[in-house]
Amino acid sequence: MRDEGSLENMSFSNIYIDTKLRTGDWWGNAEPIHISAIRGKENVKLGVIRNLQFSNITCKGENGILVYGCKESVIQDVSFDRISFELTDSPLNDVAGGNVDLRGCMGAENGLFSREIPAFLVHYANNTSINHFNLKWTGTRMPYFTHGIEANHFSGLRVTDFSGTASPVNKTAHKIYVENCTGFFTDDAKDAAQKNK
Repeated sequence: MRDEGSLENMSFSNIYIDTKLRTGDWWGNAEPIHISAIRGKENVKLGVIRNLQFSNITCKGENGILVYGCKESVIQDVSFDRISFELTDSPLNDVAGGNVDLRGCMGAENGLFSREIPAFLVHYANNTSINHFNLKWTGTRMPYFTHGIEANHFSGLRVTDFSGTASPVNKTAHKIYVENCTGFFTDDAKDAAQKNK
């Protein structure tokens, strides 16, 4: 979402996804699932993304799953059920990895920027449900890979039956890490960290 209008009431099921990291002018950064809402035009009322369902998805990719809204357009009511994700190393990680790609948005600094990369990132998305998420890290070597699930600036996140870990090469990362939030629930708090500023 970069413009007015809305994306809503959609379901995606029984899909196999395989993504690779690219260099150059390719938009996207090997995220097997990418949902984002950020302004792309001036002087329009930015639309919303809401009520999406993902179920029975098997994916293999060289970057994390991304759900990325903004203050102006918070993503609403997205559910993930029975997602199996193998996050694999890329030979391009040294030159093109460790980035979030939101190109198509206003401001070059917002389009492609460096940050730590969790396997699953939720940013400005309310009422997100992640159920039966199976995560595997393969060949992981870059220190910018961090948490299994990271979420921030949200109201309502439910994580149940998550089988996976933090990045095996980042000893400060957590299985689940959340901050600046309300309404967080997980059935496995053993390696979950919460920080509210």
